[in-house]
Amino acid sequence: VQTCALPISRANVRSSNQARLQSVPRVHKGPTSKGRRGRIRPIVTPSNHSRRRGSSALDRRFSREGVLYLGILVVLLFSAMTSGINLLMLIFGMLLGALVVNWLLVRPVLRGATVRRHLPGSVFAGEPFAVEVDLWNKNRFLSNWSISVQDCIRRDKKTLRPAVWFPRVAAGDRRSGVYRGVLWRRGRYELGALKLSTGFPLGLARAVTDQPGKESLIVYPRPGKLMGRWSQGWEDLD
Repeated sequence: VQTCALPISRANVRSSNQARLQSVPRVHKGPTSKGRRGRIRPIVTPSNHSRRRGSSALDRRFSREGVLYLGILVVLLFSAMTSGINLLMLIFGMLLGALVVNWLLVRPVLRGATVRRHLPGSVFAGEPFAVEVDLWNKNRFLSNWSISVQDCIRRDKKTLRPAVWFPRVAAGDRRSGVYRGVLWRRGRYELGALKLSTGFPLGLARAVTDQPGKESLIVYPRPGKLMGRWSQGWEDLD
């Protein structure tokens, strides 16, 4: 057996190390960045940040009344431009200002609201039950006005959407509301996310947000009553 020693240069060592590194599969868990000391840190994107907090962003949209209001504004603007009447243009500006104010206020009114439900201990088919909903206002200065909390109860592709309305919750305060209902079939019902919305002050625009609240509600069979014959039978056995 003949052996020979080959000189190993630094370039060969680097190329071999790079080949080893390239042969090892890399697992990317997410975007990363290097800090000051060269440490790898994960980059928190807005979507990941919102998932960690467990709440979705506030969505803002026009209501049905707001869409009709926009149609009236378009007609009024067209009439003012074609007729040249300054009074119509003045009325258009005032109505447009009200729409803009409503569009800007709906988000601050709903921001800081946190909701939680409390399910009853036992629910029976065919008997009324009550679910308590608590609303906290975490704002320091602003109050929450005219907030509607809509629940979601699902079973067998059928959905029920009961709602609780809170006229006003002061800054740093908490209010409780109750909705009642009757479920006629026994079994397991799934409760989804709670939907918060408000159209304060004019109802032309609405701010909507969903807060996680998935739970299960088990409805037991309706309790029955024993007839008189059963009681007589038990007495005879005794």
